[in-house]
Amino acid sequence: MPLDLERNYWTTGQVSRRSLIRGGALGITGLSAAALVGCGDKEKEIKGDKNGGGKKEQPGGTLVWGMESDIDPIDPHTVNAWVTWRVNYQMFETLWAKDLSKYTNGGVHPNVARLAESVEISDKGSTYTFKLRQGVKFHDGTAFNAEAVKFNWKRWEEGSPLYLVRAARRQRFMNQYLTGINVIDAHTIQFKNSRPFGEFLELQTGYYFPAILSPTALEKLGNDGFPKAPVGTGPFRFVERVEGQRIVAARN
Repeated sequence: MPLDLERNYWTTGQVSRRSLIRGGALGITGLSAAALVGCGDKEKEIKGDKNGGGKKEQPGGTLVWGMESDIDPIDPHTVNAWVTWRVNYQMFETLWAKDLSKYTNGGVHPNVARLAESVEISDKGSTYTFKLRQGVKFHDGTAFNAEAVKFNWKRWEEGSPLYLVRAARRQRFMNQYLTGINVIDAHTIQFKNSRPFGEFLELQTGYYFPAILSPTALEKLGNDGFPKAPVGTGPFRFVERVEGQRIVAARN
């Protein structure tokens, strides 16, 4: 089953989110494989014709994607390696993100709204007000809303019940001027900084990306248990992990 990759991982280091969604279900192998090793059952294999062409792309199936190493715990707030980020990116989303399927004239990925619909920047660049997408659910069926966003940010605040020092360290540059988080309504949240901070929006999209996790799952499982059954809003939901062997995710 061919994937419609505008630029595939082996040439650019990144796979477009849209292309992975088309894969149907994603199986990620760990230490035992070093390349893209298979896709689908033999009975459903799509073979090219004698002229080198292939049959029309078919939806569904299973993608087995070989990774160069095992990954860290599946918690995007503590991600510590690029190989881990690639897995997290399939299960979790941020308010703002990079469109990995496009490039600007300068050769970089443009920023796009993801869990947010729009952002208003005011007070000379110190206040950011996000309008959030409506109707979004976490993989556990609970609602994504402004309170869920605030809950995640509080995880990086010392004194919070789910404060995690590793997570706080990852986000400290983004939050260095943050003075307040205000829930305006169910689908509007505002971040106030003590000074103009032009990098705040760009940092939403970065390597240490502030993905929004299910508050219900975090409260139920705690910081140690969450990576064993992670819950986000991304295009794939977690199914299974056998450390050193495989990670399995299914299309959401």
